[in-house]
This record gives sequence, structure tokens and C-alpha cells, in this order.
Amino acid sequence: MDRRDRVHPGGDLRQLRLALSDTGDRITLGATLESNPAFALLLGPASNLGEAGGYTAWRTVVIAAAFLAVMSILTVVRHTRTDEESGRTELLAAGCVGRFAFLAAGIGTAAFVCLLTGLAIVIGLVASGAAPTGAIAYAAAVAAGGLVFAGVAAIAVQIGSFGRTAISLSVGALAIAYLLRAWGDASRTTG
Repeated sequence: MDRRDRVHPGGDLRQLRLALSDTGDRITLGATLESNPAFALLLGPASNLGEAGGYTAWRTVVIAAAFLAVMSILTVVRHTRTDEESGRTELLAAGCVGRFAFLAAGIGTAAFVCLLTGLAIVIGLVASGAAPTGAIAYAAAVAAGGLVFAGVAAIAVQIGSFGRTAISLSVGALAIAYLLRAWGDASRTTG
């Protein structure tokens, strides 16, 4: 196999920088991606693709928010229904722990991790040269996704009798939210 035929998993960032070093090339790429409804369906509407921060945010905000939402769902369910199913809740409730302590622990842990993740995103993006306002907006969007689905999971553990039911309801709500966002973005792009 010839060396030129090899595919590098990380891509060659140097060649990408050379290919998009011209402003006209970046504008052409942006116009192509912004007018493509398939990209809008998967990743949301493309905007500000001429800058590295805008391109990074467009490519990763939906995926990062979804991962943080799943983490929040699993954390809240773990601290409520899963502990109840294992008998740990009754053991702790025999002491002086209030009845809402388990739900508060789950929501508090998920909120703390969401905010800590947002802070890490801001630090990482600003350190890599992104504008601070854009980094804060991006981190707020990702953290808000996690916080919203911590609340969805808190409602689901009250509805479902078992941990698996609560996880299924919460992840189902996440899937519906993603599909509604995808439908709205794709229909907005096509006119």
C-alpha cells in the first residue's frame, strides 16, 4: 500500500489548515454546510463556520449535551430508584435522613457535575484560543442540557416504580427532544 493511500484516524490537521487558509474557501464551506438539511438534521443549524470556535461548537454541542444529559439521567436514577431497589434507601432512612434526601442527592450531584463540566469546557476552549463569550455560551448550552434532563429524570423516578422504567422514560424523553430539534432544524433549513 502506498503511503499516500493510508487514512489517518485523526486526519491531517496541517492539510486541513492549508486547505481552509483562504477566506473564500471558508465561506464556500460554510455556505455548503449551512444549506445541507442532512447536517442540520444531525448537528443543528450551521453558523459562524469561518472561525474555529464556531465550527467546533456546531460539530459538538448536540453530542456533548446529549452525553451530559444521559450522565444526569443515570446519576439521578442511581441515587433514587436504584438505591431503593437494592434496599439501601430503607437502611439510610432508618436513621435521621429525610425522605427527599435521596432525590436531592441525585439532583445535587448531577447539577454539580454539569456545572463542573461547563467550567472545564470554558477553561479548555479559552485556553485553545476561543473567544471567552463564545466559550461561555457553548458551556452554558451543554450544561443546560444536562440540568434539564436531571429534572426530567427526577420526574421519571416519581412516575416509574423501578430504575429501569425511570431510565427508559428519561431516555425516551431525550430521544423525543432530539427528534423534535432535528425536525425543526431540518425543516427550517429547507424552507
